[in-house]
Amino acid sequence: MPADYIIIGAGTSGLVLANRLSANPNTTVVVIEPGPDDRNNPNVTDPLNRGRNANTSIDWSYKSVPQSQLNNRTVEFTAGKLVGGTSMINGLMYIRTAVPEIDGWEYLGATGWNWDNLWPYHKDIERFTDPTPDQLKAGAGANPEYHGRSGEVAVSYPPQLLTGSFYSTLAATWECLGVPICQDANGGKVEGFTVRPMMIDRESSIRASAAKAFYYPIAERSNLHLIRGTALSLLWSDDFEGKKQVSTGVRYLDSEGNPRSIALDLSGEVIIAAGALATPTILEASGVGSQAHLTKLGIDVRVDLPGVGENLQDQPDLTLSYIPKTPTPGALTPYAAFITARDIFGDRTDDIAESTKANLPTWAETVASASGHVSKDAIESIFRHQHDLIFRKKVAIGEITLTSSEVIASEYWSLLPFSRGSIHLNHDIQPFVAISRLTQKFWATGPAADLVTGKEEPKDNEMPSNATDDQWASYVKKNMVPNCHVLGTAAMMSRELGGVVDEELRVYGTGNVRVVDASVIPLQVTGHLVSTIYAIAARAADIILGVKTVPA
Repeated sequence: MPADYIIIGAGTSGLVLANRLSANPNTTVVVIEPGPDDRNNPNVTDPLNRGRNANTSIDWSYKSVPQSQLNNRTVEFTAGKLVGGTSMINGLMYIRTAVPEIDGWEYLGATGWNWDNLWPYHKDIERFTDPTPDQLKAGAGANPEYHGRSGEVAVSYPPQLLTGSFYSTLAATWECLGVPICQDANGGKVEGFTVRPMMIDRESSIRASAAKAFYYPIAERSNLHLIRGTALSLLWSDDFEGKKQVSTGVRYLDSEGNPRSIALDLSGEVIIAAGALATPTILEASGVGSQAHLTKLGIDVRVDLPGVGENLQDQPDLTLSYIPKTPTPGALTPYAAFITARDIFGDRTDDIAESTKANLPTWAETVASASGHVSKDAIESIFRHQHDLIFRKKVAIGEITLTSSEVIASEYWSLLPFSRGSIHLNHDIQPFVAISRLTQKFWATGPAADLVTGKEEPKDNEMPSNATDDQWASYVKKNMVPNCHVLGTAAMMSRELGGVVDEELRVYGTGNVRVVDASVIPLQVTGHLVSTIYAIAARAADIILGVKTVPA
């Protein structure tokens, strides 16, 4: 029997859609997923084991080509290869992005996608548990207006939250450095030092994944079918005569490697939810992408869309670690400071803003030349919007985390890098070095300095407190890793800017193919990517079902 909906990928967004679209028992929903159902894996379910899943059988471990700006190192991107996708192996943190970033999607051509229209979905999918009295004393905060109480995704402060004076020591140090306290960062303003809620069911202390929230409870629906297989490409109708391309199904390999196909109902839709690193390859294999690129590969071009696979963005990541006076094994310390350009550049901010603006045309030309598919003018227009977010809207551009166990570690990353693709990291060395310096300065400032006895990584002889810009740049190139918050490769933007999907998440030039995953997000986001993906998927389901999506 033909399917009404074929969903490629049973990850974070795919399972939200499967849940919502199969709620009608007269609708047949098929989900194609190559990974296993690994719901009983303790490294998945136990939040304290969340760091044990990289480079295992449930991690795609995507490898890049050698990166010229990272000493020709090959870097690796973690992504969940199981039912539930990356929501099963991520760091569990749950902070939404900033209001100006979401509002900016409309500027880039995604009509109707703004904070006010996405906000109800943020709250609808959340099942928030208020912090305990001890957690409140340890810095946890909750503004009742910011949270949903009856959604599917459990969000709480973890039962293993380290209580005592650790939080107040960190908070006092950040205040000494001019970074304010943010009691609850989930209302669209994230700047400042905060305790991050996590996707944990506090009663059971178990990970709250997309699978647990949206699939396990409805897995037995007779109209919902999960197929273990790997999607290869879309099937197309040959009767289009210059009209929009219409998919008739999906070609895939089953779990034993045999070629199969699934037919789509005449009024049905294909929804690609394979993630920012896999979705473009499925589109290209289906003849949707840059005509020049597809022709070289010998693929018949169905839709010439130069933006497919372009605009890839991640966040460069480093960790400085210190030896604690008092180790705290078994505790969770979800503390982070979201810092602005002013926080890291201080009195130099206006000069940095001016020099950055002057460099935008050159950076855009570099990206356009490397791409060969998207115009320099389009990229420069996006960069100018990004510059406005950073220097005029003053959104956070760095996240510095603070964790304590056998060592005290500060992992940090740039939130809004100008880099695109995989080889242009030189655009973002200056702010990343500034974040590095601020992180190092934090642990040399009282009262936080009293928590540690010395550096664990890097050692003083490798990176002294007065290290030069060249020394920091060398260290970054040697040690930087991806943050695995990859997005933008099938962006929801105007076609002129290199967009791939329209405001209804439909692939340009097609009549019944949509993309719903991180690849549609046009610019990097503050906070944690998963929160934005959940809200997008929930709103996408309403769009597909024809439900009014603008709040009354």
